[in-house]
Amino acid sequence: MPALGLRPLRQARAHLPTLKPRGPRFFSSAPPPSAPTPTPTPPPTSSAEAIASKLPKRLRPYASRFINRPISHITSFLVLHELTAIVPLGGLVWLFHATKWTPPGMPGEWVAAGTEKFGNYVRKKGWKSFKGDKGGRLLFEVATAWAVVKALLPLRIGLSLWATPWFARVAVVPVLGLFRRAKKVPS
Repeated sequence: MPALGLRPLRQARAHLPTLKPRGPRFFSSAPPPSAPTPTPTPPPTSSAEAIASKLPKRLRPYASRFINRPISHITSFLVLHELTAIVPLGGLVWLFHATKWTPPGMPGEWVAAGTEKFGNYVRKKGWKSFKGDKGGRLLFEVATAWAVVKALLPLRIGLSLWATPWFARVAVVPVLGLFRRAKKVPS
């Protein structure tokens, strides 16, 4: 079989008519619209707004609420942060004391620091219920509860941040309103 070369193909192609477009093309899409010129965003007016503009879009509404009402939100966060420490501390001390059980594996330095901290406080107050073996056990339970609450700090901060807008709206703003009204009323 003789080898076919490219020459006969080129000669055949030269005799074919060239196709030129005749009118609109069918099944074609319209040309893409020109990109609109982006409107420049105004520069942030404060450093807080500059930080908020860099947050993910889903967090920006929370940041704008915080920027618009900083005192109520800071107060709300601080109150919630303390509540998420005091309530679990009391509950854990009661649980450990009622069940005579403490969780194993707590960091020893945290329990030792808690024992020292609460031991000094008890000595300063002169409380008699912390004397003897039962008092030592109670002091250990308080120190262990403090270590557990300390270990839960990231969870407490997240919970406090999440609940801050709600708590500010439900508790802090009404209390601040009472103070404002009391201040306006002449005596």
